[in-house]
Amino acid sequence: MDYIGKIKTIASGAVIAMVACVAVTLTSSDKAVTGTQNVTTVTEETSSDDGSAPGSYLSNVNTNFVQSATIAFDCKDETEKETQILAEVETKEEVVVGQPETEPETEVQTEKQEVEESTEPEFVLDFSEEDYKVLCTIVEAEAGDQDAKGRILVANVIINRVKKEGKFGNTIKEVVFANNGKTYQFSPTKPGGRYYKVTADELTIECVDRALRGEDYSEGALYFCMKTSPNSWFNTSLQFLFKHQDHYFYK
Repeated sequence: MDYIGKIKTIASGAVIAMVACVAVTLTSSDKAVTGTQNVTTVTEETSSDDGSAPGSYLSNVNTNFVQSATIAFDCKDETEKETQILAEVETKEEVVVGQPETEPETEVQTEKQEVEESTEPEFVLDFSEEDYKVLCTIVEAEAGDQDAKGRILVANVIINRVKKEGKFGNTIKEVVFANNGKTYQFSPTKPGGRYYKVTADELTIECVDRALRGEDYSEGALYFCMKTSPNSWFNTSLQFLFKHQDHYFYK
C-alpha cells in the first residue's frame, strides 16, 4: 500500500471509530452490536486503492471499534455514578438547610418570663402586707355596695393621700386610721364601726389591685362623702369634682 493509500485508510478508520463511539454512547448495548455489524459490512465492501486484501484493515477497524465502545461505556458508567453522588449530596444539603433553627428550650422560657415580667404593671406606691389588708377592708366598708368603679375611686382617694407626703399620713394604714380623737378621716374606723365588721370580697380585692397598679378615675380627689348640703364644709372649703353613684368627690 502506497503512502497516500495508507493515509486514506487511517482517516477512514478514525471516522468509523468516532461514529461507532457516538452510537454506542447514545444507544443501548444491543444497538451497539448492530452498529458493529453495520461497520463490518461497510468495511468489507471497502478495499484499498492498491487492491490489497481488506482483511487486516478490517481487523484493525474492529479492534479500534471495540476499544472505543469499551471506553464509551466506561465513561457513561462513571458519569452516571458522579450524577448519582451529586444528587445524594444535594438532597442531604436541602434537608439540612430546610430544618429550622431552634433555640434551647431553657433560653426560650427565660425570654418569655422576662417579657411577661416586663409587661406586668408596677405598683404606684410601696406598701406592706398590713397596708394591703387595711386598704381592702376600708374599701369594702366604704364602698362594698358600689360598683367596681366606685370601689376603685375610694382606693384612689386613699392612694392620693399617701402621695401627699405626710399631709394625711405616710402609709396606707396611717391615712386610713388618721383622727384627732373626735373626727375620724374615715368614719368606718371609729370604735365599733363598720370597718371591724366586714371582710373584703373578691370584687373589692380585684378593685384594690387595679388601683394599686395605676387604674385611676379620681381626677386627684382627696375627699369623698355620701351626703352633702350647699353649706357643708365640703362645698364651702373644697372643690367639687364629680359624683359617682352614692359618693361625691372633692379636692
